[in-house]
Amino acid sequence: MYLTIDVGGTKTLIASFNTSGQLKNMIKFETPKKYNIFLSILTKNITLLGELNYEYVAAAFPETINRTTYRLIGGGKLKWHNVNPKKDISNITNCPVLIDNDANLAGLSEAILLKDKFSRILYLTVSTGIGGSLIINQKIDQSLIDMEPGHMILNHNNQKIIWESFASGQAITQTFGKYAKDITDENTWINIANNITEGILILLPIIRPDIIIIGGSIGTYFKQYGKYINQTIQNLKDPLIPKPTVQSAQKPEEAVIYGCYQLIKQNILI
Repeated sequence: MYLTIDVGGTKTLIASFNTSGQLKNMIKFETPKKYNIFLSILTKNITLLGELNYEYVAAAFPETINRTTYRLIGGGKLKWHNVNPKKDISNITNCPVLIDNDANLAGLSEAILLKDKFSRILYLTVSTGIGGSLIINQKIDQSLIDMEPGHMILNHNNQKIIWESFASGQAITQTFGKYAKDITDENTWINIANNITEGILILLPIIRPDIIIIGGSIGTYFKQYGKYINQTIQNLKDPLIPKPTVQSAQKPEEAVIYGCYQLIKQNILI
């Protein structure tokens, strides 16, 4: 059995998989703000999953990771600076632990679902913040393994501010006074689409993806705004800028845990 852990800025999702990739059990809980409390609650919920022995664990975090020490740098939503979840989770589970950024693993999961159609996939997670990954031939691109597209500085409403400060799920709630699930006004969704598109247009000529996938909590509402993003991209006049289709993640809420499973499988095969 494998244990997968998706630590988000708001919620944590843990799940057990068998070695064939079948999801067996899943538990979601609020992510505590303090790291030591997180470890305590994580331990309790791992026990509640009902599995006693795991061969491997993969955990995802919305943070930049020091690839040498495996400590979190702490620049993301969690603000867990200099902690070592690889070591701490290994102590809890008594088995090897792999860790990576959540957007990398969500992108890996979604790319594998599209492996027969596209080879170069840009994945964007729009949730509490905005993350992203580039997957090439079902592998996380190592040259952009720590990409942070949500922190691109854009000129928005005559202000130079980071993309996720006006286009993330958190920004949507702050700007429009509603959670995405409660928004029914079409003009509001057009504004949301425009804000997301601003960052995508910067990424297009640099990343040059075959397709763009939007996941995360806002990815679940893609039907409300996706057509406006695609209209803007397809209407671009510059022939040197690619015009990939943008679509919703197939598993917007569970993409990360499936990506954790894929990370384990790929590392076992190395």
